[in-house]
Amino acid sequence: MAEIKTIASLNEKIWYRGLKTIYLLVYALTLYITIIVDKDFYEVLIAVAIFEAIRRAFYYVVLGNIEPKR
Repeated sequence: MAEIKTIASLNEKIWYRGLKTIYLLVYALTLYITIIVDKDFYEVLIAVAIFEAIRRAFYYVVLGNIEPKR
């Protein structure tokens, strides 16, 4: 039984890491496009704030917590 729990825990960690990696790639790509297309610094800051809010909302809805446990 402990073995099954360990595997489930490992799968959750891999899933969270994969999710976080995908999120960071999308975030970096969007930020890069925002900076290249429109070099207005304030709009970049607004984009960062919006993505941070989306990330926190996503973690809250999907994981039930603001930040995932490491």
